[in-house]
Amino acid sequence: MNYTDLCKEWDAERGWRAYARFDGVKKRFGKWGDGEKALPEAVAKYNRAVAEYLTTEQSPVSKNTVTTVAMLVRAFTNDLKSRYKGRTWEGQKHGMESEYNQALNHILEHYGDLPTEEFRSNKLMIVRDAMIKKGLYRKTINKRVKYIQQAFKWGVPREMVDIVTYTSLITIELLKEGEFELRESEPVLSVSVDCVQKTLTQAHYMLKDMIRAEIAGAMRPQDVRLIRLCDINRDDPDAWVYIPPQHKKAYKGKLRAIPITWECRSILASYVQATEDTPEEYLFSPADLMKTLAIDKGRKRKSKVPPSQLLRKANARKREYRPKSRRPGACYSKNAYSNAIKNAAIKAGVPHWTPNQLRHLTATEINKLLGINIAQQLLGHDSAKTTAVYIDPDVKREEGIEKARELCRLLQNSTAK
Repeated sequence: MNYTDLCKEWDAERGWRAYARFDGVKKRFGKWGDGEKALPEAVAKYNRAVAEYLTTEQSPVSKNTVTTVAMLVRAFTNDLKSRYKGRTWEGQKHGMESEYNQALNHILEHYGDLPTEEFRSNKLMIVRDAMIKKGLYRKTINKRVKYIQQAFKWGVPREMVDIVTYTSLITIELLKEGEFELRESEPVLSVSVDCVQKTLTQAHYMLKDMIRAEIAGAMRPQDVRLIRLCDINRDDPDAWVYIPPQHKKAYKGKLRAIPITWECRSILASYVQATEDTPEEYLFSPADLMKTLAIDKGRKRKSKVPPSQLLRKANARKREYRPKSRRPGACYSKNAYSNAIKNAAIKAGVPHWTPNQLRHLTATEINKLLGINIAQQLLGHDSAKTTAVYIDPDVKREEGIEKARELCRLLQNSTAK
């Protein structure tokens, strides 16, 4: 280790001062006090400096260092950033980072300064009770408790958490349905075909094609947002296959292969043709959309463009007038795609729906036509139980009733004989 323990030195003007050396560089932490032990404020500053240093160096914590919950959370979240760095696109934040941050904020709110060895099951139950009082859904509370347990599990091999502490935390049982009169989250249902058709009437041409392609290919929203020509295998001219470079199960080494049907190919035809020379570019690009809309707007304009406006546009291009955060991106972000659908739905006067509901719609329709096994293959699920989650409850109810009717007929016929 290249840092020292917290020490004190005498300053003629300010008295005893706390300091430590990191890689030979002295760093001061304020007033020490009159006793043998440093003031809590100095210890807290020192602990934060050690946590930041350890995160950078990726070294285990010294036995002489008291690891607080805040130090563990800081080191764990920094590890998350590096872990998911290769699974993000265009600088976007990975969804799991936000999930973990929301969960860990609960323990920071109550026990940030507490040493990790003192954060046992009773403390986690207090945090869980606070979530209950906030009115969170039962499944959300269970999920966040699991994330907190995962953070402490991560700290065990790094000597930031005692194994006894982690063993105590995993004894917490998950909340069951009906306990504490907790709110239950509603299942995600498929959007109706009528809502989709009305929304399409108010959507611009690129959003229309994205929605139609997502349905035709049974894609996830991120699949259609990030599709590129270089990711489409066209070796067989009659059977194209889209292989997303990143997907939900990529970290397990599994391949995600999406069949591109003739219907989907007809939707993508113009975009494929436009990116033949630049296959690395995204097919659905907001930057391209803005250029096309600007050209169409200019063609429809009846009056001449005043010289002052032309000069303003020329100067804006020279100095890059629009902030970088507001410039159209190379591909659609998760929020941009969802908000575009939301705005189109509002204009169409239909209930708000999300891109994820399109996958539920596809699963429900394919199950009706070809059965759940084909739906499972098309959606890329390992188990038919996972596919069943995407099928609307009303459809599953009707299937259950029909099976019961068939059994009833069978029993009646056997009895009659």
